Amino acid sequence: MLTRLLQRNLLVRKLVLRLCSALALIAPSMGARIWLNRAKGVQMGRHPWIGGMVYLDIHHSHPDAANSLVFGDHVAIGNNVSIFTHSSLYTQVTEGREPVEFGRVVIGDHVNVSPHAFLYACTIGDHSIVAPGAVVAGGEYPPYSMIAGNPAKVVKDIRSRVERSRGEGDGRADRAGGVDDGAGDRAASS
Repeated sequence: MLTRLLQRNLLVRKLVLRLCSALALIAPSMGARIWLNRAKGVQMGRHPWIGGMVYLDIHHSHPDAANSLVFGDHVAIGNNVSIFTHSSLYTQVTEGREPVEFGRVVIGDHVNVSPHAFLYACTIGDHSIVAPGAVVAGGEYPPYSMIAGNPAKVVKDIRSRVERSRGEGDGRADRAGGVDDGAGDRAASS
């Protein structure tokens, strides 16, 4: 019944979306944050992790709101991250002469978005890391990327590290736990 009401009444839909956004921002449990963000239309894969004070924007007038914010499987979003699907920057400074810009944010599988990052209109490839405080505004970033800076850019390819942790590559991975603590890298450089 709620779904039909939301489809028929745009004003009620806007109100529910804003309420879900506000509650998701301050929800004390991760389960509640995930449920509320899915309720407002964020497409999330399996096993997401969303930290506190994370703002996931789906603008109600986005031409493709249902597909504007998509997460793959095993995505971790750190505390105080902001992800936007619209920008009104130029609308404000041009006194309304420029329209609101819309973008799509797609985050691949096994991606970590570190605390205080800002994302808008971008695609992050699988097995990538967005560094703390990165400002990722536009563009496509390939899989296995370390993305950092303002404006963000790929600063490192982490494919070998991921492959070592799986026991692939040069064989330096810890076979018992599958995790490389980086000790091999430090020993080789000293």
